[in-house]
Amino acid sequence: MAQFGLRVTSVVLAFGLSHAVAFAQTKDVEKSVTVTAGQAKQIGVFGRVTPECENGKVSVKLAKPAVNGTVVARPAKLKRGTVQKCQNLEPSVAAIFYQPKPGFVGSDTAVVEVSTDDGKTERHEYTITVE
Repeated sequence: MAQFGLRVTSVVLAFGLSHAVAFAQTKDVEKSVTVTAGQAKQIGVFGRVTPECENGKVSVKLAKPAVNGTVVARPAKLKRGTVQKCQNLEPSVAAIFYQPKPGFVGSDTAVVEVSTDDGKTERHEYTITVE
């Protein structure tokens, strides 16, 4: 498994593209995304917020690489107020991007594993359609 080497600095939240979802102890999430050929697209955003409204630790790693493209994690910040209970926090997150290989059109898959320091893990299984 390739480690992204990105730790995003605790209740645990996984940020979807537009909303927050609470982690289960271990959870598999299936997602379908469409990407334009030749262009990178953000396919996920992950972060963790503590009950004290502080950024928590999250480890993101590539559990299954894409065959016909590249999946990368980049550190990012969300706007203050994104987490309703923590209006003053600017959440630190890992933004996940998919970039198809030049000229590729078709279907691809990848799995990203997101873990917290308290033992919670989500495996995000992406089915990617490149048009």
